[in-house]
Amino acid sequence: NIKEKQISIPRHALGPTLSKIASSLNVKSNNLTITMINDWLENNNQRVLLYRTPIASILGAGVYKIASIHNNKNVILVHEDNVFYDLEADQDADKVQIEYLNEDIIDRMEEYLKTVEFKRHALSKFVPEDFDSK
Repeated sequence: NIKEKQISIPRHALGPTLSKIASSLNVKSNNLTITMINDWLENNNQRVLLYRTPIASILGAGVYKIASIHNNKNVILVHEDNVFYDLEADQDADKVQIEYLNEDIIDRMEEYLKTVEFKRHALSKFVPEDFDSK
């Protein structure tokens, strides 16, 4: 149950957050269980920059809270509204990237993205009129 502007990522993609969690819990990172990590994430606002490639506009990037981790390698779970409307993806194995940025940069990025006007791109202009989709 991923909520809007939240993601669930594989454990191996946790990056620098893993040592942050381990330090916070006074545990070695290799002793952290998925339950321990998910409990910590539930109570802490760990945000990342997430964007799809190829990216159609700056709005194809966003700041997302890591809601949980899992063991499904190379799978990032994103709320369906964020997939279609924010990332402009279609769930056919779209590629996304995660960037771990410091809090100041994440805050600035989040504020900037709130000011950008949304504009849908008409991709039909790239399809010939006589194109048969059968």
